[in-house]
Amino acid sequence: MLHVALLVAGAGSAGAQDLTAYGRLAASLDQAAAVRSSSAAAALTQLDRAQQALDTLAPTLRNRQIVSGLEDSLGAARASLARTPAELQAQVQLARGLMRKALYDQTLAGLGGQPANGSAQLRLLTREFGLQARPRRPS
Repeated sequence: MLHVALLVAGAGSAGAQDLTAYGRLAASLDQAAAVRSSSAAAALTQLDRAQQALDTLAPTLRNRQIVSGLEDSLGAARASLARTPAELQAQVQLARGLMRKALYDQTLAGLGGQPANGSAQLRLLTREFGLQARPRRPS
């Protein structure tokens, strides 16, 4: 996650997403899943921290459906504490996927608004996420 934050920070105004809140939300979700098997109370504390981070992050996200999905996922994560650790892990993975989707979308939208160095930033984004551009074959 650190390389993603550094990439976005280096991309200039790549969507004005609050990357500090993004990092806190990710860390709290991961910690909730990590401690759930030993303590539901500790997991709940982490989910409370995740909610606080989401409250800070949400206004900086452009896609309101993703915000709604994140809020729903946090609610389901709380409910999963009464069930198995695997259910919490599933909700954490869902939330993390939604977070990444918002990050990717806003990063790419920001790159589109910077034509002078957009190509270089897109190449960096491609390299950072381990994607390889393949040459097109003529049809």
